[in-house]
Amino acid sequence: SAKNLLVIRQVRLMQGREMDRIERVWLLNDDHSPSRELLAAHEGLRVARATPAQLDSIFQAGSMEQNVWLIDPLGNIMLRYPPDPDPKGMRNDLARLLKVSRAG
Repeated sequence: SAKNLLVIRQVRLMQGREMDRIERVWLLNDDHSPSRELLAAHEGLRVARATPAQLDSIFQAGSMEQNVWLIDPLGNIMLRYPPDPDPKGMRNDLARLLKVSRAG
C-alpha cells in the first residue's frame, strides 16, 4: 500500500549514512501497475512482478498480502511486519541488523 511505501522510505532515510545499504523492492502479485506519481514519490524503489504461487514458494508463509518483509542480501528472511508496521520499531530493528551485519 502507499502507506507502507511511505513508512519504508522513511525508515530507510532514518538510517542516515547506512541507508545506502538498504534496497526497497515492491513485489506485485496482480496485473495492476503503480501510478507514475506514486513511483516518482519513491525514487530508487524497485518494482517486480511475481505470481501468488511464486511468492508463496519464496516466503512460505501463506497469505503475505500487505506484509512488509526484511530480507538480507543473501536471501534470508530476517523479519516480517504486519500491514501497518510501527516505523520506530522498524527503524530500531534495522539499525541493530545493520550494526551486526557484514552482508550488504
